[in-house]
Amino acid sequence: MKSAKSKTTNYGSVDNDISPIDSDVLVIDEMSMVDIFLMNYIVKAVYLGTKLVFVGDVNQLPSVGPGSILKDLIESEAFATIHLDKIFRQAAKSKIIVNSHDVNKGINFVGKKDYGEEAQDDFFYINESVQDKILAQVTSLSSGRLKKYGNYDFIENIQILTPTKKGKLGTKELNKNLQDILNPKTDEIEAKSYGDIEFREGDRVMQIKNNYDIYWEKRNGKTDFKTTPREWRF
Repeated sequence: MKSAKSKTTNYGSVDNDISPIDSDVLVIDEMSMVDIFLMNYIVKAVYLGTKLVFVGDVNQLPSVGPGSILKDLIESEAFATIHLDKIFRQAAKSKIIVNSHDVNKGINFVGKKDYGEEAQDDFFYINESVQDKILAQVTSLSSGRLKKYGNYDFIENIQILTPTKKGKLGTKELNKNLQDILNPKTDEIEAKSYGDIEFREGDRVMQIKNNYDIYWEKRNGKTDFKTTPREWRF
């Protein structure tokens, strides 16, 4: 029975008993991913006197759950903090890493040309403001234009990020355009519609939700399912 003061969230009760962690030093990696609920469990689990070491990058995306624990701990200045900001020689060859550090420092990378003789061609800035031209750039880069830089295969090596779902450059329209170019519909390719989305054999998909009601079974050595997954996305 829960006490009257017990608080329940999507994570369960914040008053749950936690198995203690018997250690002299506890290192938590990827600390930027820790939210207030997980931090609550961590603090409850350590013994008095245990040393806590948090390792993370405050410039990464914040935790999925509420709170910016790592950022708040650093800004509190209540704890000893070590900040690594030196780019070593091997990392300095990557324009991605160099430009990332510049962005964090508020330095504009647009138009920058002096990266050093050993710099890799792994970063490009293409300035377009017209949606049709942006779409043409994305599809061109995805369908073979990058081959001379590394013979990249779209399915194996390329990931496209967009900040919106709607519009010509949103995930839905981009998925359709890329599918028509990279995996066009033919009589030989098996396809199946789910809502307004047509899935074709060979499509790249991402499962974003588990369906624990699916009944799985083996057919001719292959795993098959009886019901349709509820949530699929490219």
